[in-house]
Amino acid sequence: MQSKAKKRKFRIPAGPVPVPGFMLGSLSEEEYRNPCLVFRKTFSELTLREFDGFLSDITCFSLGTFQKGPEEDLVTPFLHLNRMLDATQLIVERAAMVSDNEK
Repeated sequence: MQSKAKKRKFRIPAGPVPVPGFMLGSLSEEEYRNPCLVFRKTFSELTLREFDGFLSDITCFSLGTFQKGPEEDLVTPFLHLNRMLDATQLIVERAAMVSDNEK
């Protein structure tokens, strides 16, 4: 798949990009246009230590290596994680478009 991904060609439109509703995923329109806002918002609400603790808790919970369920709020960090994954995908796709257009 990676060899096929490197052969893709992307076209960057000259004008402003309309935001299709189905492409937003979990992101707002503003976050779709600037995916870095997702990371700023996440780490303004959660510290890196709290997010790391969430990742550790959810990993242990999913592996079944726990005595009792997690006691902390897992929903909020989970939603932030999903939004960061959506934003990361946009960043990667846009970086590929830029590098292909520079060739």
